[in-house]
Amino acid sequence: MILFEFAVLLLRQQRVLAIEKTFQRGSHRGIGAHGGVDRDQGVAGRIPPDRLDQPIETEGGSGRVDDLPRHRRGERRLPGSARRVNAPSVRLEHVDVADRLIRLAGPLEQGLRVAHGGERETEPRGRSEGRRRAVGEDDEPFADEVRVYPVELQHGEPDEDRENRARDPGHHSPDPPEEGHGLARACLRRSRWPGRTGHSKLWGRAFRMGRLARIRAGSRRRSGGGASRRLGAECGGRPQGEIDRPQRQRGDDPAPQRSRDVVAGFGELWSARLLAALLGQIAPERGGTWIDARQIVTVRETHLGPTVLWDQSQAKMDKALPADFRGIAVITGFIAADEEGLQTTLGRNGSDHSASIFAALTNASELSIWTDVDGVMSADPNRVPEAQVIERLTYNEAMELAYFGAKVIHPQTLGPAVDNDIPVIIRNSYRPEHPGSRIEAQSMPSDNIKGITAIGGMALVNVEGAGMIGVPGTADRLFAALKNAGVSVTLISQASSEHSICIAVPEDVAERARKVIMDAFSDELESGQIQSVDIKASQSIVAVVGDGMAGTPGIAARFFGTLARAGINIRAIAQGSSERNISAVVDSADATRALRAAHSGFYLSAKTLSIGLIGPGTVGQSLLQQLEKQSAKLAKSFNIDLRIRAIARSQKMLLGERRIDIPDWQSEFERDAVETDFDVLEEHLNPDHLPHAVIIDCTASEAVSAKYPEWLSRGIHVITPNKKAFSGPYDKYQALQAAADEGSSHYFYETTVGAALPVISTLCDLIYTGDEVRSIRGIFSGTLAYLFNVYDGSKPFSAIVREANDNGFTEPDPRDDLSGMDVARKLIILARELGRGLEIGDFPVQNLVPEALRDCSVEEFLERLPEYDQAMDDLYRKAVADGKSLRYIAALEADGSATVGLEAVDASHPFSNINLTDNVVQFETERYSANPLVIQGPGAGPEVTAAGVFADLLRLANFLNTGEGYV
Repeated sequence: MILFEFAVLLLRQQRVLAIEKTFQRGSHRGIGAHGGVDRDQGVAGRIPPDRLDQPIETEGGSGRVDDLPRHRRGERRLPGSARRVNAPSVRLEHVDVADRLIRLAGPLEQGLRVAHGGERETEPRGRSEGRRRAVGEDDEPFADEVRVYPVELQHGEPDEDRENRARDPGHHSPDPPEEGHGLARACLRRSRWPGRTGHSKLWGRAFRMGRLARIRAGSRRRSGGGASRRLGAECGGRPQGEIDRPQRQRGDDPAPQRSRDVVAGFGELWSARLLAALLGQIAPERGGTWIDARQIVTVRETHLGPTVLWDQSQAKMDKALPADFRGIAVITGFIAADEEGLQTTLGRNGSDHSASIFAALTNASELSIWTDVDGVMSADPNRVPEAQVIERLTYNEAMELAYFGAKVIHPQTLGPAVDNDIPVIIRNSYRPEHPGSRIEAQSMPSDNIKGITAIGGMALVNVEGAGMIGVPGTADRLFAALKNAGVSVTLISQASSEHSICIAVPEDVAERARKVIMDAFSDELESGQIQSVDIKASQSIVAVVGDGMAGTPGIAARFFGTLARAGINIRAIAQGSSERNISAVVDSADATRALRAAHSGFYLSAKTLSIGLIGPGTVGQSLLQQLEKQSAKLAKSFNIDLRIRAIARSQKMLLGERRIDIPDWQSEFERDAVETDFDVLEEHLNPDHLPHAVIIDCTASEAVSAKYPEWLSRGIHVITPNKKAFSGPYDKYQALQAAADEGSSHYFYETTVGAALPVISTLCDLIYTGDEVRSIRGIFSGTLAYLFNVYDGSKPFSAIVREANDNGFTEPDPRDDLSGMDVARKLIILARELGRGLEIGDFPVQNLVPEALRDCSVEEFLERLPEYDQAMDDLYRKAVADGKSLRYIAALEADGSATVGLEAVDASHPFSNINLTDNVVQFETERYSANPLVIQGPGAGPEVTAAGVFADLLRLANFLNTGEGYV
């Protein structure tokens, strides 16, 4: 249809279409074998009767078509010798265009007849055998490309030559006329089309299935005399005498833009006519009216693109569409006319722009643009799956978002709507029930941020030098040089010291920008006044957009803080005085993460954490149950999305693509678990599209805790009740802190000391508020608290230990609790919060496990422990005799001295009045000296510990969103 419409257009412009087709055949046969004629004997087409009054130019001068002899009006064959007219060519691949067009032309009743000539050309090696077969029988069916040219009618052909050719299709005419009078030549090239398709089926399939794979406009330039010279000037003629050879490379010799505009506009014309006709059939009282936008919209080309001449266009619109019109008018989009009346287009997004223009011309109450998405999104949904439709936004917000990549609407489209205060509604053709996005002058003032967008493929060019400081005109020279080189600057950032100017430009022109800047400042570079002109490639610009940002303190801090907490480095920033847009330049590798982090940070989507759980034991399973119970409420009430995406044991791990279904995780684990690989787990948990990843370690494994620095340095947060990493060698503890700083990540370990009790956070509050901590004393083991709360001398101590082990109140090996090392580790963690570099071995720890039982099995230990009950009974009875209670206490003094062991405390002491597994901590500080601060509560049990881990997880989510809280 493209070719046919192109032919009709050319006929309207008093030109006749001719095609010459060249087959690449190994047999050196020309097109004459198909009943055609030689190159210089082509046959021009018939001219329809309604075109007989059209003017035409020939060698004899100008006149009307019906002034021509009958044999040149179509009743008889027109002369084939014609002068070449410079005009665009059209190449179609995957369609045998010429043969099909010949068969198609007759039934279309457009007076179009196409003739073709031939030329011998050797076929590429290895293809001749397949060429000689019929196309429908070829194992590799082929399609052709053809270039079509308009030609101008010239002098007649001798009758005897015409008769000879009719008798003998292979008859050759004499040599062609002199240069400039030969029939235009088309190039036909073979290309593969997978599958087995008959020649006769190729045309229909191509058009039915939309298989016109590539259509390219090209031009063949040659200038002649008279009309052809004028046409050559219009279409971009080739100098006379240049060899007219087929173009073999795509992209060469492009057609003039005017010719491209002519060809490109016919889809709109035909579709508008068809739709109007259909509406006329469905609703005759309203439908059936169609309007050609070329007769209405007049534009003028400027540096900023087509500019509508509103007065002229309005006058034409008022004439074409009466004020009392109540029907449905179908208007072509995309096309318009220039001031000379020649067809042009409105460029990219031209159809939407047309809609906006006609909305203004008709004084519409609103403009609806139907597209394939639900509306303007808060971010690119391909990069931010949780992006939401923005229900209402202002013109300015929409234009900012459109510039930075919201492809649903083009800034130019909004121009006429803005000038005439016409609301624009973006709707989804596939979901007409969705309300879409409404764009108007005013929006909801409570919304600070409307969207977060990003554009990639940028580079930063930084010009730096002391010679620029205080020198007027530096920026003018810089940007003038870039303008002359055709380099568009997307972002500008300059320090107030004027020591450097940083600009963001498209990456593909960065080197050109650098070169022209160096040329413009060559003297300054040579003298050292400007030190460098550097390029930083692979950059992206991330921007937050919203009218509500104006006058709202803290928006920029929140934006940059969100990026910082996501571990993203900012290269440059820019913000206009309108405060409607804040832009940051980041590495392209971090762009998606930055989008997700910013989108999450401004409540436009759930605060999503990608979570991996290591150690689904008693504590881990309790945590999963708590997450399952609370996740829906957290998502609804606090917009927090906690996604368990990995569960790992020492041997096997389960990875979930989006999330693991917690109620069914055990059966999924049995079915889909793979061998545990921490590198794979890390990669899975920390994808680009999720801004935050966290690993929860519910093991007591030293091997797992050894991975913390590696995870933290890569931006993965850690939450754990595992004490090994925080109480191990002090140099490794310092390395852990350095890794967290390097990766801008955080670790939460409240449960390492008091399970769910706020021990560490309380200590941080005291320190950060300037209080002086003098001593810390506490019962930090729920197991030992239970043992000495229950032990009253009526039952042997060994029996109480066995009972606690059976009830799950101790570690699988009770000696881990009785050794006191767990308490010692907790004391070290608190000491390090105070800045003390204590390590295991720096202070005495009383071990309640008899030395003879320290290396035997657990069962043997439990069997032989009664042998040592007497020693414990003696200690107990002595404390009771003194009116005291036995308690296992850890103590830390301000000078750094520490002890861990059994103590007898007064009955009035807070440590004497605790319940079963309670932990209790006493802080004596400058503020709390006379009456120390005491924290008391359950300090053991899987549910309590899991609750503490869960609380840490929520603290992390809050910190990542607001930056509030201690880490």
